[in-house]
Amino acid sequence: MRIEIWKAEDVSLRAMARRLGRAPSTLMRELRRNATARGGYGAMSAQACRTQRLKASRPVAKLAPDGVLWGVVRHFLDQKWSPQEIS
Repeated sequence: MRIEIWKAEDVSLRAMARRLGRAPSTLMRELRRNATARGGYGAMSAQACRTQRLKASRPVAKLAPDGVLWGVVRHFLDQKWSPQEIS
């Protein structure tokens, strides 16, 4: 929220970085990465972009706890099968 407010108040990049205790390059990267379509910056849209990037970067789990395969593996583990035998 602070960055959004300071940007609207035309606070310089270096001053914002100093206030946050970060390098100006870090702040510049944040502003560039999360810019809105009109070139502005919004804290809420930046958070949404971050969440979307995080989801996209994670590989799909091969053994999801809510999947069918999970039940099969769980059954064999309960039967004292080793992971090597199950695979």
